[in-house]
Amino acid sequence: MSGDQYDKQNCYTTTYPLPAHLFYLRAQCGWTYGNPIAMGLLALLNRWLGTSSFLSPILPSLAEWISRVNDSVQNGYGQYPLLAYGTDWLAFAHIVIAVAFIGPLRDPARNLWVIEFGMIACALIIPWALIFGVVRQIPLFWTFIDMSFGIFGIIPLWLLRRDILRISEEL
Repeated sequence: MSGDQYDKQNCYTTTYPLPAHLFYLRAQCGWTYGNPIAMGLLALLNRWLGTSSFLSPILPSLAEWISRVNDSVQNGYGQYPLLAYGTDWLAFAHIVIAVAFIGPLRDPARNLWVIEFGMIACALIIPWALIFGVVRQIPLFWTFIDMSFGIFGIIPLWLLRRDILRISEEL
C-alpha cells in the first residue's frame, strides 16, 4: 500500500510511528515512512559526511556507507513500510531485556543470573557481528563498531558480577 493510500482513519497500532501521524508529517514536511526524526538526522548526516561531502576523498568507504544507509532507509521504509515493523519488535525486545535488569537492583544475589545473561549476550555479539556482517555486506569498520558493544558492555557487567559475588560471600 503506498503512502498516498493512507489516511487519518487508516491508523494501525502495531507499528511506530502510526501511519496517521506519518501522513500528517508527510503532508507538512515531505517525509516518508519510518521515524521522521531519525530519517531527517540521517539525511543531515548524509549531507555532511556522505559521498557528496568533504569526507568522501578522505574516507571514501565511510562516506559511501553513510550514503548507502541513508538511501536504504529513505527508500526502503518509504516503499516497504513493513520493514519498520521489524525494528519495532527490536525496540520492544530491548525494553523487555532492560526490564529484566530491575531484578539485580532489587536483589542482586538472587538475580546474579541476569548479570551473567548480559555477559553471555555481550560475548555473543562478536561472532554474531562477524557472521552477519559478512552475510549482510556490512563494512568491516562497522562490524568492529558493532563488536565494541560486546567488548565495552561486558566490562561493567563483569565488575558488577564480581561485587555481587563478594557481597554474597560476606552475608
